[in-house]
Amino acid sequence: MYTFEADSMIRITQYDSVSDLRKMNLYIEIAWELRNYKPDVAIQYGMRAVEFATKLEEPLALVKAYSFTGVCHRNLGNYSDALDYYQMALKNSKKYGIKGEEAYCYINLGNIYLYQEDYSSALETVQKALPLARELADSSVLGYAYLNLGRAYAGLKKYVEAEDYLRMSFIVREKSNAPLSQRVTVEKYIGDIYSDRQQYDIAKNIYVSCYKKAKGSERDLMADLTAKLSYIYYKKQMYDSALFFGYSSLEISKEIGTKFRIRNAYNAVARVCFAQKNYLGAATNYYNQIVYSDSIFNELLTQKLYNVQFSAERKKKQLRMEIIALEQENHQVSKVMIIAISSAVAITFFLAVLFLRRFHFLKKARKEKDNVIYTVLNTLEEKNKLLKKDELLLEKYRKDLNFVWQLSAAAQKLLREKKNKNGNFFSESFVLNMPKGISGGDFFWNFEDEKYGIIVVADCTGHEVEGTIISMLGIAALQEIVLDGLRGASQISSRLRSAFNRALNNENGTSKELSRCGMDLALIVINKETKILDFSGSNIPLYYVRDSHLYKLNADRNHIGGHLRQRDFESQFLQLSNGDCLYVFTDGYYSQFGGKNNQMFRLENLKNILLSNYLKPMNLQREILEKTFMEFKGENNQIDDILIAGFRL
Repeated sequence: MYTFEADSMIRITQYDSVSDLRKMNLYIEIAWELRNYKPDVAIQYGMRAVEFATKLEEPLALVKAYSFTGVCHRNLGNYSDALDYYQMALKNSKKYGIKGEEAYCYINLGNIYLYQEDYSSALETVQKALPLARELADSSVLGYAYLNLGRAYAGLKKYVEAEDYLRMSFIVREKSNAPLSQRVTVEKYIGDIYSDRQQYDIAKNIYVSCYKKAKGSERDLMADLTAKLSYIYYKKQMYDSALFFGYSSLEISKEIGTKFRIRNAYNAVARVCFAQKNYLGAATNYYNQIVYSDSIFNELLTQKLYNVQFSAERKKKQLRMEIIALEQENHQVSKVMIIAISSAVAITFFLAVLFLRRFHFLKKARKEKDNVIYTVLNTLEEKNKLLKKDELLLEKYRKDLNFVWQLSAAAQKLLREKKNKNGNFFSESFVLNMPKGISGGDFFWNFEDEKYGIIVVADCTGHEVEGTIISMLGIAALQEIVLDGLRGASQISSRLRSAFNRALNNENGTSKELSRCGMDLALIVINKETKILDFSGSNIPLYYVRDSHLYKLNADRNHIGGHLRQRDFESQFLQLSNGDCLYVFTDGYYSQFGGKNNQMFRLENLKNILLSNYLKPMNLQREILEKTFMEFKGENNQIDDILIAGFRL
């Protein structure tokens, strides 16, 4: 009768054995399933869901029922009813603290403004959903918010901003595997931008691509797409194609009963008929368009009149209450004045005496205060002289420290560059190294001989001088270990830990101060003949991309440093293939705070950047990572050293 899914759910609700809770959830799903196909029928099920959710005291279900019913009214062009249901949903989502649904409410309310072509109000309303979506990390809400922000900017003729938001929406929906219709919808709105710019060939290509992808999917989307194709072919004077798509849009729109879609379809057919000099057909279709436009306009006008009347009544009631309050206040003031006048003489005499005593007291206190200030000033002068001496001494220490710092950085660079250069196993690579200061505790080191390649990415304790010195110890120890011929990843990690503790004279982990010194690292050994990768990680994993999927080799929860509880390192092996991309990085990049809401960048976002750009040249990937970080950080200080290394086989 409707759709297979809806018919199945409707049959289930008719069984006596089905609980009220189950029926409520089914009614919500039916309303959503039919919202575009049969919105008038969907409203009935939405109302039943509201009834059951109210009776069962289910807040989330109640908010969804209100929202879905509002969507159905919107699809029918009943904007005033849609507005009522959206506002009820917003009220309840705030009442019960359901932030995800609250965000959807702002998006839905923004949609109403979009359909009424009030783009500034739409922009203001939808922007309220963005912080909620980011807080919840909800890709669905974020995708919808970006979509409607794009539509609002397009309506304001700000096409660059519009296309940016629409493309962001598409990326979010594509990465979250959103339904095909949702992704096609975004592409369709990008086509609208080019159509509005009169770049009809580009718009046509986008619409045709969307039409092929969406054919047989959501009816509302198909009604819109066919109307847009009719307009494009009309502008290109291909009237037969324009008429075909115009009638297709009209047929689908009547089938789902959406008033504004029917109005738009009549308009599409009418203009083609007029261009073909079929004036009777044009007049008939224009008349039908006017009928539907009047229907929608009258509903909007009724709502506006109701709002004006409601506001006037509320203002009148408020003024009446203010008048009553003023009368009561005047009555109280009269009583107070009588009491005040009768007591004035006594109070005045009392205050005069009190003032005289207070004057003598303050005079004496001021004299004592002046003596104290004089003594303090003399003391401060002596202290200022001492502070100036301390400042000179501190400046000398600062210069000495800066010299040590620069010397450490130079030594670190020298050790890092002192490596075997017998060739390069990888076709491309990059290293993004952004220390917090002049130098830092993150370091990259590699070694190659005829058979093996060794790569190390490490994150040492501390920053600047402390981090630099610890990294120097690590690099020196690594060079000594590999020159001894050791080639197993886990064995090198274990030997490095022993060498590090021995260098700090803390092999038993007894020094609390030295026990906190150490490093986490990712250590990779590659057999260049067999292309087998041997990985050992100390809290830093290895990521690799193969066939558009991001995989991970987990690191041991282990540390290189003076801790008493030391576990053995384990090796993991991976057979490499041509085209594989390897990535290792410390935590500084994704731990940075910034953006509009000054939130952490997060690991998931870094992984998304790597996966989205892995096919690009490695040097370009590095530029993208650096640019993204700097834009996100903004005016904030960098909080940690940053190191990211990438390699393509």
